[in-house]
Amino acid sequence: ESVSRYGFSYTFTLPTISQEEWHNTVDDVGVLAFIQGIPMGGKFYNNYALGGSRILKKPEIVGARKGSMKVYYRSTCGFTYPVEETFSSEKAAAQKGYMPLDCPVSPS
Repeated sequence: ESVSRYGFSYTFTLPTISQEEWHNTVDDVGVLAFIQGIPMGGKFYNNYALGGSRILKKPEIVGARKGSMKVYYRSTCGFTYPVEETFSSEKAAAQKGYMPLDCPVSPS
């Protein structure tokens, strides 16, 4: 209304955003901001910004004792050996002297 009193009119439009950016914005936590109509010389600046994040939780790596042997495995494997340490990666467990223990394969 304010602008129309001075004889101006303006049409607001949404920018074109790629499908991949829209999918990430809809599925994850994020912020979407639009800026439109900032005069820059003889043109106007129109743009948008997307900010998002995704949290992926990796299974914990457990360092345990199987008899006298130090072993590591993913916490989702279901083993009940006495836990000595936990690690964020298999590499960290191996560096501390733990040997990999494969998870049992469930019958399909």
